[in-house]
Amino acid sequence: MKKGYLSVRFLMAIGLAFVLSPSYAAVEMTDFDLETTHDLAMLCGAGDDDVNYSEAKYACNGFLKGVAQYHHAVVDHDNLKPLFCYDRATTLADGKKAFVGWALANKGNDALMQEPAVKGAVRGLAAGYPCK
Repeated sequence: MKKGYLSVRFLMAIGLAFVLSPSYAAVEMTDFDLETTHDLAMLCGAGDDDVNYSEAKYACNGFLKGVAQYHHAVVDHDNLKPLFCYDRATTLADGKKAFVGWALANKGNDALMQEPAVKGAVRGLAAGYPCK
């Protein structure tokens, strides 16, 4: 066995594991602009090892909570059909998980990822909590 062979294979395995991991890449400062669904997915999908994890977590949580509150206020006030439905036991963490799962499943769809962040949030929540 050549010297360094094991370390090259080891590094390749680590790289492959990183690429296949369920989280997104490192958060960039432009992701905090929350212009696109991709930006929101980057923040909500940040791993706890990301240097911007705390900020990303709170930005994601605040955005998703704001979307849900606005949705319910408009639906309740105007008697509109809801776009997503969840029970009272559903937590913010559950909603975040639903959105991130939807975003990961649609990661390669550039059209969806370039939509406004609010539209992607609603799509993700609707996928996780469809109305019957």
